[in-house]
Formats: sequence, C-alpha cells, structure tokens
Amino acid sequence: MSIDAALRYHSISVTLGYIIKLKHNNAIKVKKLHIAALNRIYVFENNKKRQKDIAIGAN
Repeated sequence: MSIDAALRYHSISVTLGYIIKLKHNNAIKVKKLHIAALNRIYVFENNKKRQKDIAIGAN
C-alpha cells in the first residue's frame, strides 16, 4: 500500500469512526430526551391523580 493510499484509508476510517460516534451520541441524547418526556408524563399523571384524591378526601 502506498503512503497516499494509506492516508486515504486512514482518513476514511477516522471519518467512519466519527460518524459512528456521532450517531451513538445522538442515540443516547434521544434516549435521554425520551426518558425525560416519559418521566414528565408520569409526574403529570400522578399530580392529576393526587389532586383528584385530595379533592375526594376534602369532600
């Protein structure tokens, strides 16, 4: 393999590694956002339920 070919191969592998890393990081970010959204919905539903329970208890 010539030096030129070796450099080209190296830059391709580095680029691929970078793309894979970016995709992986984005997947983690999306997962975290998804979990945060689910937690927010869960808290919201629990608060509604709690308010209903308080209202029932007050009557």
